[in-house]
Amino acid sequence: MAGAVYSDALLEEVRERLLALIAPNAPESAAQRSALEAATEAQAAYEAAHGEALDAARRGVVSFSVGGYSERYGEGGGRERLSPYARALLENAGLLRRSLPVARRLP
Repeated sequence: MAGAVYSDALLEEVRERLLALIAPNAPESAAQRSALEAATEAQAAYEAAHGEALDAARRGVVSFSVGGYSERYGEGGGRERLSPYARALLENAGLLRRSLPVARRLP
């Protein structure tokens, strides 16, 4: 990752996909913006290193079942493959959390 240079077009495409992934959250603080940029670089490096395998995984899985649970993907293939490092950066910055605040118990 360090020292690697990626095209502006690739970085913009990755950034747009990450923004779509973290929606409705948006980076508000400088730390969150920095985490998004670092995650963008990490994801670009991950895709450069594992691009063909990721493309095959996206195309190959259309549906699966485990016990009574089943899931079907659209014709486009499987889920987005996010690098573990990019996921950690986004989670640590609070950008991947989608939970509702915990309600207080009323007396």
